[in-house]
Amino acid sequence: MMCLRKKPILSDLKYNVNLQNTADKILMLYRPEYYGFLQDEEGNSNAGKLEVIIVKGNDEKLGEVKISF
Repeated sequence: MMCLRKKPILSDLKYNVNLQNTADKILMLYRPEYYGFLQDEEGNSNAGKLEVIIVKGNDEKLGEVKISF
């Protein structure tokens, strides 16, 4: 059974505090199609879409970058 969940966040790494403290940058990948979200909020297809979520970065803006492959 596939679990439908929201995008990953930094607290998903709560059991690896050492990684959170020592890493300069943490990027997380999210493929909505994998979790069964076949369309986005606007009705566009999620096929071949990937989001790179920047959850930690020294002196950088946090956010996400959408990529098609």
